[in-house]
Amino acid sequence: MNDAAYACHICTSLEQALPENTVIRTANWCVTGVKDSPGHLMVTAVTHDAGIAGLSPEAAADLGPLIQKLSAGLLASGAFTRTSFIHLGDAAPHTHFMLIGRAPGDLPVVDAKPLGARVVALQDAERARTEIAELRTLLTLG
Repeated sequence: MNDAAYACHICTSLEQALPENTVIRTANWCVTGVKDSPGHLMVTAVTHDAGIAGLSPEAAADLGPLIQKLSAGLLASGAFTRTSFIHLGDAAPHTHFMLIGRAPGDLPVVDAKPLGARVVALQDAERARTEIAELRTLLTLG
């Protein structure tokens, strides 16, 4: 969806990804190394979407197995003992995540203090419980 009217920086980066930095590219996802940082992978939907809920059914079905395989590969390298999966770009036209290999003693990937402060500022127990009940209902209906 990269056209003259809208130059998407993610489409451009996917088009320009060097073969030696590309782990895998499927019909739905492209996985690339991040800035020559060992164990840092960017997992990007290859088409524009409206966020996670806007993924095609095929892209959504592929995501879990892809992350599991990539995580297993990072762990099999012996350099990492776990992985972190972080959603990025909530305002971007592509759903994308960073998968990061983690070793003992690594500094935290994310400082959650600003997010925690935002959560506290937005507290509304009644609305939160209503949303949870609605989600339970949606999930049990299919």
